[in-house]
Amino acid sequence: MRGNHIGSLRYDLSGRKRKSKALNKCKRPQSTFKPMEVRSVHPNYEDRVQYKSAPLSLPKEISQDESYKKDISSKYTVSVAYNKGNYQVIPRSDIQHIGK
Repeated sequence: MRGNHIGSLRYDLSGRKRKSKALNKCKRPQSTFKPMEVRSVHPNYEDRVQYKSAPLSLPKEISQDESYKKDISSKYTVSVAYNKGNYQVIPRSDIQHIGK
């Protein structure tokens, strides 16, 4: 046995190609073109409940009271943490200990 054709239907055990019409693919008949029907509404959407979407307007601006932020931030300061280059928030009472 020679070649890589062992177990193939197109070649026999001696490596010769077989002449067989059974191994040829049959041609399928070509189907004719049918244009698709255009429907205005998909049939599956008929039973669904329609929900209205949100109106296309700008959202209402709500102003919040942010005065508490100034009151709280006045009690703290930002400084270098222990001479390392990083910054940290330190209470006003511990300012004398910065960098020690």
